Amino acid sequence: MADTNRSQSRSSLLYSFVAGKAQRLAGGLANESSEARASLAVLRRSLSAPLAEQPQVWSEVFNSFPAELEGPRDEPGVYETAAHLALAFFALHQQSRNEPMHKANEGFGTAMCRLHQVSGENQKKGIERRFNAALTAQTTDELVHHLRGLIQMLRSYSIPMDYGQLANDLVALNYSDSARRVRLRWARDMNRVPQSEIDDHDRAVEN
Repeated sequence: MADTNRSQSRSSLLYSFVAGKAQRLAGGLANESSEARASLAVLRRSLSAPLAEQPQVWSEVFNSFPAELEGPRDEPGVYETAAHLALAFFALHQQSRNEPMHKANEGFGTAMCRLHQVSGENQKKGIERRFNAALTAQTTDELVHHLRGLIQMLRSYSIPMDYGQLANDLVALNYSDSARRVRLRWARDMNRVPQSEIDDHDRAVEN
């Protein structure tokens, strides 16, 4: 029980840190803050290499980062790495968008479902292929590659997602049991029939 409570507490801390920073950056961008714009640019470029190799982005991740989530002394831990990737993906998603691309309770799979719904028939197969590749990615580099492409697609349709949740999902993907749960949730959310379609079907049956 103690381990479960500790894990939930850490998840809450990570969520609050990432979601809060995403909201502040989006707000700063809306107010034409040059500081927010610069932070987003640094985060966006940092997707090219691991956190440990990029001193220029450390202040964006480590400033006000919860002490309880810090990694070993010599290298970033899983929570720091997840926060970095989630914020870097958010910066990519927010690029050239005025409206916030972070939205609470809109998980990655749900956002992908919305993308699939609004995309043309020629795009749907490509979305499915990229999504399945993300589900089966075996390394962090492979996952980052596929998520980058999918998030660029979400950006093109201005479909937001929950980056605090993504950070926690990225932590969970480091462990076999929780990774399986995350992939299953992503797949279920992606393939869930929209309520509007269920309502249309019910009305058709009634008539």
